[in-house]
Amino acid sequence: MKPLDYDAMQKEIKDVARKHPFRQVPNPTGTVGQLWEVDSEHISRLAIGIIKKYITEAQE
Repeated sequence: MKPLDYDAMQKEIKDVARKHPFRQVPNPTGTVGQLWEVDSEHISRLAIGIIKKYITEAQE
């Protein structure tokens, strides 16, 4: 098994998180306007996929 490239893995995860689109959430007061928040659950799934990719590459 090859060693994991932690720096490359971390950089790829940061790039995905930075480029990921925000989603609109209705304002809790019901007024006109939108709040923006990151869809952290989706980003977490993407990060897990990246980690699995690096582990698979290291096992080859």
